[in-house]
Amino acid sequence: LKACASSADTIGSNPMVFMPKACMRVAEIWPEADYITVHTPLIPQTRNLLNAEVFSKCKRGVRIVNVARGGIVDEAALLDALKDGQCAGAALDVYIEEPP
Repeated sequence: LKACASSADTIGSNPMVFMPKACMRVAEIWPEADYITVHTPLIPQTRNLLNAEVFSKCKRGVRIVNVARGGIVDEAALLDALKDGQCAGAALDVYIEEPP
């Protein structure tokens, strides 16, 4: 952050950096996030990372964006979360089975 702030100052910008908590555990994100975006490789530890259990812990009305790999979001669980309103919307750039 110091390097970014220093670079911004060099070009005449005056950034205000405020980061009371630099990171959270993944489990802490679910009930807090309005939007969850996925940008991770598909490996055994990330398969079905977003599943029915996770959706039940999310803030009601969360929106999901997956631009990573198919298989990270459990599509059946996502559909259920969309139908019952737990999830207000989803944008998927990838699917478990890619269309032809």
